[in-house]
Amino acid sequence: MHHRPRLSSYTREAIVEEVEEGTPVSQIARNFHVSRTTVYRWRHRYRQEGVQGLRDRSSRPHRVMYRLGPEEVDRLKELRLTKRLGPARLAPMMAAPMVTVYRCLARCGIGRIPRPPREPVVRYEVDSPGELVHLDVLHLFALKGKKQAYQFTLVDGHTRMAYAHISPRRTTEVALEAVTKAQRYFGFPMQRVLTDNDTTFAQTARQVGGKVRGERISRFTHALQGLGIRHSLTRIRRPQTNGKVERFHRTIREELYRPHPLFVSEEERMRSLDEYLVQYNNFRHHMALKGLTPVQRRDAFFNAHNVSTTL
Repeated sequence: MHHRPRLSSYTREAIVEEVEEGTPVSQIARNFHVSRTTVYRWRHRYRQEGVQGLRDRSSRPHRVMYRLGPEEVDRLKELRLTKRLGPARLAPMMAAPMVTVYRCLARCGIGRIPRPPREPVVRYEVDSPGELVHLDVLHLFALKGKKQAYQFTLVDGHTRMAYAHISPRRTTEVALEAVTKAQRYFGFPMQRVLTDNDTTFAQTARQVGGKVRGERISRFTHALQGLGIRHSLTRIRRPQTNGKVERFHRTIREELYRPHPLFVSEEERMRSLDEYLVQYNNFRHHMALKGLTPVQRRDAFFNAHNVSTTL
């Protein structure tokens, strides 16, 4: 297969010379590996302009139909930077084709606007087991003939030990039951529990007619205080604050619920959950723990501080 070479001005002169000498155009095209149309083009240009017509020319068009003036360019830049709109939406506002707007933005160096800086991710870890336990609720798919179920999940911030309790109801009583069972399961007392602002955990006082209506402290908070546990709430619309339990929910979806979506009964799902928790806490190695399992992290802390577990 012959690749067509880029013709230099000297090659073009040679093509024209052979044409003028009477060599057949088809033969010239074969010799120089070009089309007959190319030979005719250079012959025509030579007869019109002479040798100067065989030189390279700029491919820039002689006339641009759509071209933004300096004032229009300034207005386009202002709209782009203030409203952060793309060429498709800026074109009608500028009464210009979208391609013209796109090329103008590219020439001005604002074809892509950098995203505003995000808040730095603050990663934290408490120093001891039970110092901070994350609590959240995971909505589970409904089994055949059953209503939707709820999984109350607790993850310790230091050891990453996890406990989960499934219930058909999403109430404060069930949440407190999950906290009590998790404390026995972990083998160490909890000092503080962190939750989101769901009504299961928090009750916001409302101001009506200048007076505060409703309790300022929820029943869940009152009950935890009775157990000697502090209750903290995450910032509004900041699920990252409770990121450890959110990450566990993603993990359990990927490793338990998605591979086994068809549970015959709620008892089977709860049994599978218990087996998964044993695997997760005792045998699943965590990168965040430098390869340790949650139980190994807990036992290492207890051994270093001469503390015995109640498990």
